[in-house]
Amino acid sequence: MKNKILHISAKAIVILFLLISSVDCNVSKDKVQLLPNKGNGVYFSADGTAKLTVNNSMRILQLQGEGYQMGYNYGYLLGNEIINTLRIYVFWFFKNQDANNSFHKVQKLQEKFVWTSPYLKELEGMLKGIYESVGTNNLMIRTPDGKSHMLNMQDLMILNTIGDWACSSFSVWGSLRKDGSLLLARNLDYMIDEKDEFRNYHLITVYKPDDGNDWINIGMCGSIGAITAFNQYGICGVLHNTMYYKSENNTGFVSRMILLRELMEKMGKNSLPSDAEQLIEKTPAFCGNNILMCFNNASSDKNHAAVFEYDGKYSHPDGRVTVRFSTDNPTLPKNKDYDQTLSYTDCIINVNHYLLRKKDAFTEYKNSVERYIKLKKGIIAAVQKDGDIDVMDAKDILKTVDGKYTLHSVIFKPQSGELYIYLSDSPKSALECKEWKFSIEELWNW
Repeated sequence: MKNKILHISAKAIVILFLLISSVDCNVSKDKVQLLPNKGNGVYFSADGTAKLTVNNSMRILQLQGEGYQMGYNYGYLLGNEIINTLRIYVFWFFKNQDANNSFHKVQKLQEKFVWTSPYLKELEGMLKGIYESVGTNNLMIRTPDGKSHMLNMQDLMILNTIGDWACSSFSVWGSLRKDGSLLLARNLDYMIDEKDEFRNYHLITVYKPDDGNDWINIGMCGSIGAITAFNQYGICGVLHNTMYYKSENNTGFVSRMILLRELMEKMGKNSLPSDAEQLIEKTPAFCGNNILMCFNNASSDKNHAAVFEYDGKYSHPDGRVTVRFSTDNPTLPKNKDYDQTLSYTDCIINVNHYLLRKKDAFTEYKNSVERYIKLKKGIIAAVQKDGDIDVMDAKDILKTVDGKYTLHSVIFKPQSGELYIYLSDSPKSALECKEWKFSIEELWNW
């Protein structure tokens, strides 16, 4: 039986993308009425299959079961927080834009994105869980024209198609690590509302689905997709936004956060970049992406990590995807101002511009290429110091591109299962805040 699908409009996401790209961080002075967040403690779902742990800025939601069940428990345990995240988005992203039309177009013109049955059912379960936990009087979402509506599926879909991430990441292995093991480091940068309320909605979600791999996401309340993610086999994926190319499709788009989730759920112990490429290539994209993935059990340096430069321009000579490997480092584009080449072939850097799919992109995206150069210099300096890029070195390298918009920073060692998380807390950026260290095993087993 074929999966049911629900369509969401490309035009809606175009509007959303343009709003995110152009918004002024000090635009709105309106007060957003927020619901009380859960305080420190441990909370369980009624059926005992979900657990929420709150420890100040750290929220860990552990889910298991089938899609609707996980979605319901997610919504029931974090209903207020999801409502608050949506209210912040609605007020901040849409206020002072086309107040009479923009948000309503996003809601109305939703025919051209597709949601396969498992994810659709999860959102349906989330909506039901929120309704039963929050109460009717607290379900209203106010739009920029001053009108209100009751929380609906479209609101949750908007929350899961808003992944416009501007980030910096790198991975190292082999000769750049004392034990040769793989290390992934990542900053998630995002626009912050003027009152810094968005920083209060970090969420680590642990999924143990009935179908598919177990996986972990580091993101925000209400997201069922992947942003910074790892699965049970040590496959890692981080999502970055790029500005190229315009999609040649006009229907069938898949949320990029959902695509990265699908990769986490499907890539297995022996998966390689070529396996991920096949799945990405057949998925219509609305806008440009740089997806850095690491493959824990790869047998060659080339396959330890890859950046998938991916968009909807299927007429490109490479199709929808151009794969960049670490072996491309010595021949990457350069000019008199920026040299992106790197002699090391056991590391890879990822920011927000294409390096192979559009080789002159770095000349048009100064902020991104400058972050790339800082990461490159940091890697070189760490190697020259003692030949071993460890967790502290990785943190120092990330600090060179850390800033007020860095929401979280993550360092992950797949072989040992060590996970280091830094969550920003106003007015500090992520790496100025508490270090949370976890074993992946302790997150899986609860």
